[in-house]
Amino acid sequence: MLPKDEKIFEVNLNTRKINVPKFLSVEKDHQAETVYFKFDRYYDLIDLTNMGCVIEYINAAGDSYIYPVPFYDKTTLLSEGKVLIPWCIQGPATEKAGTVKFAIRFYSINEYHKLSYSLRTLVAESEVLKGQHTDDNQISERDIVLDNSLLELIEELQ
Repeated sequence: MLPKDEKIFEVNLNTRKINVPKFLSVEKDHQAETVYFKFDRYYDLIDLTNMGCVIEYINAAGDSYIYPVPFYDKTTLLSEGKVLIPWCIQGPATEKAGTVKFAIRFYSINEYHKLSYSLRTLVAESEVLKGQHTDDNQISERDIVLDNSLLELIEELQ
């Protein structure tokens, strides 16, 4: 389902470095961008697809969040022995324009609810770009006026 020109960013688990996009999204965007990372499926005989995965990040406002990775794509890059994960950039990450610091963490929790495996990358940085601000209420009112105008036009055409 990935577009052919979609950029995929490499995670080197040996060096723990993440190849990062120049920017993640635009300020105040919500689920408008998805960043894809690829990495080796196996690390020191551990199948990372059997682990939980989160992206831990600090937004430009200095607030910390965790993005639970929703799935592993084991088939798209199967021939390379690589796995893909998505990071759908959500509102907390784009709350403020500026630098977002993040790392990827693979983990496992045992039956005693204790951490039994943890693998982290180094911290990477990317940008949230400055956007144009309008009041959400104004957008909603404008959209309602536009929607009503379109409905009237459709009714006239019918």
